[in-house]
Amino acid sequence: MPVFDNYAPVVIQALQAKGLSGDCPMCKKNQWVVHEVPVSIPVYEGSGQVKFPGTSMPMAAMICRNCGFSALHSLGALGLINPQGQQGQAAAPAATDAPPANP
Repeated sequence: MPVFDNYAPVVIQALQAKGLSGDCPMCKKNQWVVHEVPVSIPVYEGSGQVKFPGTSMPMAAMICRNCGFSALHSLGALGLINPQGQQGQAAAPAATDAPPANP
């Protein structure tokens, strides 16, 4: 089983559990989709440098199907990874193209 099977539904469930819902802030449509795999944002050091490989923040990307606006949600803050950066049980679940009911 691929590591990201059921990823999108798990992200949607975590967002809904936090009470997140709503329309796109740009086009006011509710046509969200979860990107099929997490994205990683590099973390800068105090000096302003990014080392590769280096520390990064794993994020769930939400994309508006209507206008393309994107929003990022921390997988750690959503409880989908543990502090050591490994996926928790909830995160192990591949994305579908189904939009969340109310992301």
